[in-house]
Amino acid sequence: MWKSILIALLAMVSTSAIGGWTKVDKNSSDGITRYVDITTIQKSDNKAKMVSLIDYKTAREAIEDKFLSIKVVQEYDCNEVKKRILTFNTYSGNMGKGVVLYTNTTPSKWEILSSPRNIGLILWEIACGN
Repeated sequence: MWKSILIALLAMVSTSAIGGWTKVDKNSSDGITRYVDITTIQKSDNKAKMVSLIDYKTAREAIEDKFLSIKVVQEYDCNEVKKRILTFNTYSGNMGKGVVLYTNTTPSKWEILSSPRNIGLILWEIACGN
């Protein structure tokens, strides 16, 4: 069953890649496009790590700066269907370009991925290859 779901999810993934980034989700109503770099997938035991990018059509406000994109390194538990953020950077430009405005290297708590329409579950499927 998981293989059927993975095939369906990968079919939704755009085949167009921009500089190593593969589009996985575009929500035109909120101006957010999400990408993954599948070349960054690292697997060890039941865990996988992957870099993803969130790109905004219009700048988002942080405490002192406005940013247009975020690069995120996430770790996925392939057995327990959960994820956590390991690090992320915000950027002044689109597609992870421009000045790094903020860096967070404190891992988040694990989040269980239960909703079938959750972008986190789509990323988990790609990283874990289930």
